[in-house]
Amino acid sequence: MGTTMSFAIDPRTRRLLRAIMGGLVGRVVILLAPFIVMPAMLRSLGDLHFGIWMTAVAFTSMALFADLGIGNGLLTRLSGAFGRGDKQSIRSDISSAYATLSTVALGLAALGALALFALGRGMADARGWEIDDRSIAIIAASLGAFVLGIPANIIQRVMYAEEKVVQANLWQIGGAALSVATAFGAINLRASPAQIVLSYAVASPLVLILSSVWYFSKHRDIAPRVSEIAWPAARDLMRLGSRFLLLSVLTSIAMNADNLIIAARVGPDAVTAYAIPAKVASLLALVITVISLPMWSANGQAIAQGDFAWVQAKARKMAFVGATAIAIVGLTLALAGNIIINLWADREFAGQQHVLLAFAFLYAAMALASPFHMILNSVGIIRVQIYSWGLFAFFTLPLKYFFADEKSLFLFPTISFFAYFVIILPASYFSSKRYIARQTA
Repeated sequence: MGTTMSFAIDPRTRRLLRAIMGGLVGRVVILLAPFIVMPAMLRSLGDLHFGIWMTAVAFTSMALFADLGIGNGLLTRLSGAFGRGDKQSIRSDISSAYATLSTVALGLAALGALALFALGRGMADARGWEIDDRSIAIIAASLGAFVLGIPANIIQRVMYAEEKVVQANLWQIGGAALSVATAFGAINLRASPAQIVLSYAVASPLVLILSSVWYFSKHRDIAPRVSEIAWPAARDLMRLGSRFLLLSVLTSIAMNADNLIIAARVGPDAVTAYAIPAKVASLLALVITVISLPMWSANGQAIAQGDFAWVQAKARKMAFVGATAIAIVGLTLALAGNIIINLWADREFAGQQHVLLAFAFLYAAMALASPFHMILNSVGIIRVQIYSWGLFAFFTLPLKYFFADEKSLFLFPTISFFAYFVIILPASYFSSKRYIARQTA
């Protein structure tokens, strides 16, 4: 009798692959939005106001920790609750998360208004580039859209926890499409720079709000309710979220401070020269996120069921495949960087190809470490990550500030790569390995 080879995939792996593929398809479409609209916005805003917008975007990216880590804590708690079918806990956690993050958003809006008022009183930066009324309005538009997105993003965590990744990405695609349409509409109507930025930035959170209404109308049994807002649930979410908060602060600052350092040391025009190739390279970071995020909830469920062999095997495989794929795509981007940026932005920036090459190495290292981060995140082991990211920021930020120069912008991602490879990658790998070894001993 002959033998038949079996290539059956276990259900957990099948769900993970479906989530990753759905996320990749969604992200490919979502990525088109900034690539389509940013050249037109650069021409409409000009180098100065485009650089100010990119600086504001960098600041809001660094402030993603403003949700107090509750988004990550909610994903961890909901993944387990969906697995158990505990709808009472799901409903209470969702309701408490909305109440908490809505309060946070209102507080940030008030602080932002005060900061903008204070900035308006100065009207000029010491380095000589003007902070005029239009610049302040651009910053206000960016901050407003960011604040609105804090509670609006809860629905994405809910969908991911329920492994509705395809649905989550379809709504994000809708938000990206609306952003492009409204931005081009504002540009064609010759709107002010702030109106153009607002039309682009606010579309996505508005679509997320619409998706929340749609989702909870279909799932009334877990829809947020005022009566379900509970201090114990909010306290537990904040306690769990606080474990991610410091980590989020460190990673956000360490990975998003480049534009701010360049703006402070060189000027906003140099921010544009760096931000354009960095934006091209950022598609690699988005691919890493798409691959890794579904592993968070999948690892949590597998660990809860004692399937450590699956967790370990998939982490190693995803690390190798992910790093190899990112390295190949990153090097391709670097080699074709001049052509890509010329086609996209209709101009060249000094040193753009070197910046792309350095980012390729950085993101390959991040792809290698990411599956091991997901193991640590799924079980709430973040102390070692806090220490490693703290060391990363401690060494890289002063070096970047010292070497900041418009002719050596490639040093920013290069410094990040060496620090990541030496500090963060070993910490995440060996910590996850020790955890698995203790659980299976």
